[in-house]
Amino acid sequence: MILNLGSLAFNANIAGGGGTPAWGTELGQGEGYKFTFEDMSDFFTGMVYSSVADLDNVTCPLGKGGSARNDYDFVIASVFNKIYVNGIRVDDAQFLLLVIKKLVGDHHVGRRTIKYNPRMTYRGKEINADCYKKMEHAIGLTEDSAWFVHEIKICNQDELHFYAYELGDKPIDYTSNEERKNAFLSKLPKDGKRKYFEKLDLSHLSTHHQSLLTALRTKPFVLLAGISGTGKIRIVRELAKACWPQDNKERKEHKPRNYEMVQVRPNWHDSSELLGYVSRIGGEPQFVAGDLLKFVVRAWEEPSVPYFLCLDEMNLAPVEQYFAEFLSVIETRKLENGTIVTDPLLKRPFEKDYEEPQKYDEPKDWYWNLINELTTNENLKKQFRKDGIAIPQNLFVVGTVNMDETTFSFSRKVLDRAMTIEMNEVNLHGGLGEDATSSEFGYIDNTIIPRAVEGKDVYTGENKELCDEVLKYLEKVNEALDGTPFKIAYRTRNEFLVYAVIRGAENLTAALDEMTSMKILSRIEGDSERTKTPLEALEKIVNEHINTPEDGKQKAKSISATKITEMLKKLDSGYTSFWS
Repeated sequence: MILNLGSLAFNANIAGGGGTPAWGTELGQGEGYKFTFEDMSDFFTGMVYSSVADLDNVTCPLGKGGSARNDYDFVIASVFNKIYVNGIRVDDAQFLLLVIKKLVGDHHVGRRTIKYNPRMTYRGKEINADCYKKMEHAIGLTEDSAWFVHEIKICNQDELHFYAYELGDKPIDYTSNEERKNAFLSKLPKDGKRKYFEKLDLSHLSTHHQSLLTALRTKPFVLLAGISGTGKIRIVRELAKACWPQDNKERKEHKPRNYEMVQVRPNWHDSSELLGYVSRIGGEPQFVAGDLLKFVVRAWEEPSVPYFLCLDEMNLAPVEQYFAEFLSVIETRKLENGTIVTDPLLKRPFEKDYEEPQKYDEPKDWYWNLINELTTNENLKKQFRKDGIAIPQNLFVVGTVNMDETTFSFSRKVLDRAMTIEMNEVNLHGGLGEDATSSEFGYIDNTIIPRAVEGKDVYTGENKELCDEVLKYLEKVNEALDGTPFKIAYRTRNEFLVYAVIRGAENLTAALDEMTSMKILSRIEGDSERTKTPLEALEKIVNEHINTPEDGKQKAKSISATKITEMLKKLDSGYTSFWS
């Protein structure tokens, strides 16, 4: 439902006073004030489903500060407990929507209006005012930010979604209503369609940083490979710092709270060091939580802030063994109502057998004790008790990789689940400035948090043409890889599509180039008989689609073409690999 422009806005004023938000939108604009807006069925179904019976406990300021209901009647009041803003869940929030009907007056008798005033109360509490503050936090705004909501929507009968736009990071005084109106309109999509999945603006970053941030938003599991000393750990720490505004103390901390580094040890052969284990020393079972599980819960407590876990020297131990649960659960990621959800990383265990399903309600004591130790957030405790502990949408895992004779190689199971980026280039003059840290990224807000998982999440509307170009390229790649174990399937296709849409149509060539290196070449290894033919076929495709001059101008140096040349050269020794 599209709201009256400016009826739900904050810190966007008219100089000298005036322009106060109306906090309402008329539902009846047609003849006889019949309802005329889209999604009416979903909207009214949700209003009825979430309606409250105690209307006497609802108050709403009407007119200039008055709350008398002599001229209006309260038709229906609905309280929602599942709130989303721009696809991000707003934790621990409630919201009241109220429909009123005008009873008397010279005009508009019978008109219904939906109200969303922050001063409205339910059972004595201004739950809307509290929710608006939490919405600001969820999308990275402050109480000084100027912003407005253009659309609300009710999904699945009990989910209230807001679609908001930022005007500026400080209050704005406009000279007139017309100027403010134009400012609002300038923020809306030109074609009238909401850009729910927006591409990242990375034009101010280096090519290397662009590919890294796009990879993270495509799949929050990235491998940074390269020779020792190229700054792989540092770049993860600086990414975490860059997620805080310039004046935030976390940006100046050596270790911001949204960053954790875990050093992988050669003797790891199960997940006990990362997830934890049940100890029975001392009688009663007790769960000893690992660093990964603790960090996962910390990320759940701050869902609008990107959290980065760095696994240093990730291939010192067999990844498939100590990281098995994570590798499995990350493949259960699914977009549901604007939020990416997964199966539990740690399932809730039960005291009773499955023979008595009516007694499933209580988890084992050690699990309940663990939840109490990990968080003080009561809503999270309820969530973990009901669903187990899953991977939050804002968690990124970055593994550093140094390939030598002391390390384990990666199986295709691992490589298929990760994005791989090489960091072998060294600029000896780089990093010598006074502020050569997170400033190289600028400020990265929470738009880096993934918004899509599968190809179907982005294969819509204006993205279809771009996606079709990607699919044509992948079809040729699969023809080249036919009959080999390197042929790609749906997982890689999905990640190609999401990556390309994030980068945008103007960067399609770069996206195909980067993804070919990350997701196709990284899986190829073996002797000459196994790899030479597919590599030569891929070289031809890359030269045709990525590395071919256009209009007499040579394209930028191709990452994948350079890598293929390197891999073919290695075949002189009888064996080649992306890694060695």
